[in-house]
Amino acid sequence: PGSAEPLAFRRTSGPMPTMQTWNTTHERIGWTRQTPVHLAVAAVCLLVFATSVVRFAVTRRRWREGGAARSLGLGVALANVIFAAWFMASIRRLGDTTPLPAFDVAFLTLGVIAAAGAALLPGFTLAAWREGWWTRSSRAAFTMLAVSAVAFAAWLDYWKLLGYRY
Repeated sequence: PGSAEPLAFRRTSGPMPTMQTWNTTHERIGWTRQTPVHLAVAAVCLLVFATSVVRFAVTRRRWREGGAARSLGLGVALANVIFAAWFMASIRRLGDTTPLPAFDVAFLTLGVIAAAGAALLPGFTLAAWREGWWTRSSRAAFTMLAVSAVAFAAWLDYWKLLGYRY
């Protein structure tokens, strides 16, 4: 913007046109790769996690069936909330030291553990609906947790925050 440098738009084999200047090429990104969409996904997932932690903490004594599913759900939700809090608190200093301090590696491990648990939640969700565990609203909330956990793990992987990619 504001430059007198000429631009040329060309249709390539892909779905989006590319913009070319004298020595660079830019590609328009789709809506799924735009920042507001990614921030919304993260915010919705974290809201579901925080709500799930509170819900599980309040109803813990009433667990009769599906206790393993709820315990895993609580662990995944809590791990993701703690991971997100650590990440937000340490984002400015990450990358200042190589290799990362053991403290930071521990929190990266928390994200990996949460993602592994997220892989198991859809199976527990199917079992909860098939076996009729809990109330309908509790099963719906657990389904939201499972979907959010898988989506958040995919989001972390997209941003290279899942695992030890430093």
